[in-house]
Amino acid sequence: VQCDASDYGVGCCLTQQDTAGIYKPIAFASQNSMRRKRTGQASGKRPEQCYTG
Repeated sequence: VQCDASDYGVGCCLTQQDTAGIYKPIAFASQNSMRRKRTGQASGKRPEQCYTG
């Protein structure tokens, strides 16, 4: 799972390695941040903010 966050939203991608060693995407999710939640730097975002369920 690869995750990224910014002041504007969060996103993640689930990948699986094939027999040739290449990682291929299986699923992805993203969510926009509401204006009032846009605080702090991207590096300060917590991993649980990537959970969109």
